[in-house]
Amino acid sequence: MIALDNGDLIRGDTTTASKVDYAIHGVVGTTITQLADGQLPSSIGTLYTSGAAATVIASISLVNTNTSTEKVNLYLTPSGGTARQLIPDDTRLEAGSLLLFDGRRMQVMDSNGAIKVREI
Repeated sequence: MIALDNGDLIRGDTTTASKVDYAIHGVVGTTITQLADGQLPSSIGTLYTSGAAATVIASISLVNTNTSTEKVNLYLTPSGGTARQLIPDDTRLEAGSLLLFDGRRMQVMDSNGAIKVREI
């Protein structure tokens, strides 16, 4: 899990705009909720901004909807701070693959659900 303070950002990018879907799930206060969803931009963009209530990111999922491999990046930018990588720089996500990140572990599954990468 990733604890966020007021104004902290989750940001991301990919090789080709609008080809990688994302969803961010977590807890705001005591409520489990979907925090954000959309498609990654081709240059670093904000996916979620934490509000005043205590926010915990439980999972971030990325799905490559393109027919070719995409390079993806996720960042945490503290309010007034510098962006820091959450996953390895330019992680390769093959066509139809899913990346799941929970703040501690990253898994990549192919289009058949087989785990291709597991980092602990």
